Formats: sequence, structure tokens, C-alpha cells
Amino acid sequence: MTAIDRLPATDPRAALKLLSAALIKVHKAMLDTELERFGAAADPYQRLSLVTGHPDFAWLKAISDLIVSIDETRSPRRLPPPGPGDVARHAGEVAALVRPGPDSLATAEAGETAGAQARYHALVGEVTEVAVAHGVLRKVLDQLHPPVPSH
Repeated sequence: MTAIDRLPATDPRAALKLLSAALIKVHKAMLDTELERFGAAADPYQRLSLVTGHPDFAWLKAISDLIVSIDETRSPRRLPPPGPGDVARHAGEVAALVRPGPDSLATAEAGETAGAQARYHALVGEVTEVAVAHGVLRKVLDQLHPPVPSH
């Protein structure tokens, strides 16, 4: 049994921690893939410079921003503490990025976010490590933000 299978429905901080951890794994797999395709930088400073300043990596900012937002919400310093509404909001934001269909950001927003979603799904289909991380993230989302059945 994994931590995902024991997701504490009554502990919003724990639920947000699992969501953040799953999204971080997806982000890392995607970042590693993009760095490999771009050509590995010689040192960590060059990697950081590429990731934060090169246009080929700009689409990853949507995922980075989600991670930061989730982690700020689950911070022990946050008052009031996160509640079920915070979990639902963040899970919905992540679902909008990773799920095609009615939750999709591509249907709600144009431009950079839709581009991030398109690139996200392309990598899920092309790279095994990304697909595996995406599968874990989907499992967390299915518990926190079940998909709306289509009719």
C-alpha cells in the first residue's frame, strides 16, 4: 500500500503534500527530458540559467507556479490552515493542466497555459519516465478531484 492509497481525506496539508510531491516528480521528469533534448549544460548554474531564462523552457513555468502555490498553501506558517476547499481548488488547477476534456485549461485559457498543456501531453506520450510520473499524479488527482463523467 502506497501513501496515495492511504490518502488522509481529513488532513488537507497531507493531501496537498501528496499532490505537490506527485507534481514535482512530473516536473522533474519533464525538465530532465527537456534539458537532455536541449543539450546538457556544463554545470548547475548553466542549467538554472537555461531553465529560468531560455524560451524553450518557459512552458514549464505553469507547472512550477502550481507547485509553489500548493506549497505556500500547505505551509505550517499559513493562517488559517488549509481546508478541504484549498485541496479542491489546487487539485482542480492541476487537473486543468493534466486532464484533457472539460477540466482542460486549453478550453478555458489561451496562449502560454494552453501551450504548456500541449507540451505536457506530448511528453507524456513520448517519454516513459514522464508517463510513469503522470500516472502517479493521475492517481492522486482521482482521489482528490474525481473526473467529471462524460455523457
